[in-house]
Amino acid sequence: MFVLRGYCAEHGALWHGEKVTSDHHRPTDPCPSCGQTQTCDVHWEEPRPFDGGDIDRIASEYGPDGGCNVFPGGVPGPFNPRLVIFVDHPDIELEDIIRKIRSRIRKHMRGMRTEELILVSRHQFTMQRMFGLREKFGMLVRQWRFMDASFAPLIQFRNESQGWVRNYESSHHLMFMPYGGIIDV
Repeated sequence: MFVLRGYCAEHGALWHGEKVTSDHHRPTDPCPSCGQTQTCDVHWEEPRPFDGGDIDRIASEYGPDGGCNVFPGGVPGPFNPRLVIFVDHPDIELEDIIRKIRSRIRKHMRGMRTEELILVSRHQFTMQRMFGLREKFGMLVRQWRFMDASFAPLIQFRNESQGWVRNYESSHHLMFMPYGGIIDV
């Protein structure tokens, strides 16, 4: 998958907004965005998948407020109620993501609560491509909360720089009592 980058005479900078994509590298004259010849400064770029350095950098954003578990490639360790999934990792497929989320739902129902599920991609369009969606991430969230409405009160889809973020907060929260116990609100 390639994405068109640069400056289009008609549409301006192609870094933001609707992405022009192609499954193969194509000529850039005429411009694939506007069709003009010899006027645009555009090029095809293949989005780079996440590597270990990217994962460490993004996971460290969550260090000050409790840390996180990372998928894929996380170091085995104690269960953390926050799970960060790197959608653009080269070793991950949609089935792996679904399998991991189902595992967390089962743990959640047994008492190992998942409070935050954060899915990170390099770009918005790569997240959409992974899940085969345009902007309907809410239907995924409803599927994941089907068995237990309290699963992951915050589910977030974001790109690496947080320039694009979609938050889905549950209306079903658990309230912890100061002297022990849980009230289902």
